[in-house]
Amino acid sequence: MLFRSPPSQRRHRVAHHLLFTLAGQCVEAGAPQMRLEVRASNLAARRLYESMSFRLVGLRARYYGDEDAAIMSAELATVIAT
Repeated sequence: MLFRSPPSQRRHRVAHHLLFTLAGQCVEAGAPQMRLEVRASNLAARRLYESMSFRLVGLRARYYGDEDAAIMSAELATVIAT
């Protein structure tokens, strides 16, 4: 699944709300954790995920052609508590 906020909606907590809602639905479905991939250079997105308890667990070399992906993971119970 790919989601992103339009530039006009950035810094309005739209992505936080989307991820929080998705995490809640995953918990209801019985999933214990969530993993995601984000461009390693996308510091704004990485800070958002870190604020929601995601932690860096690895890198996927050249996932975006010439750029690595940061692989992040979180326990969903922790995500929905943010």
